Amino acid sequence: MGLINLNNDPYGILDKLLHTKFVDWEHEKEMRMIVAKSECEKRGNFWFNKFDDSMILKEVYLGEKCPKSITDYRQLLKAEGYSPNVQIMQARPAFGKYEYEIDKRFL
Repeated sequence: MGLINLNNDPYGILDKLLHTKFVDWEHEKEMRMIVAKSECEKRGNFWFNKFDDSMILKEVYLGEKCPKSITDYRQLLKAEGYSPNVQIMQARPAFGKYEYEIDKRFL
């Protein structure tokens, strides 16, 4: 598969791919962005864009099987220069439902 020409999308397919979200995940209020690869940093097989004034890290959700603790991530974010106001929360499966919720024991 070659490069996609973002200027040649007469049917708005790229727009639909970027802005279509499964209804059960609407609560996440995430934003998807296309960023030039030249602005990213490669780590292993993945490319990452640094947070800055145009993209501010506000929350981190740890999955139930995350091997590191909230304290571990606070220390990592502090070492990387992120704001101490970033909320870090532990998620867990909800009881009797097919969804995740914040584990209030860690708030």
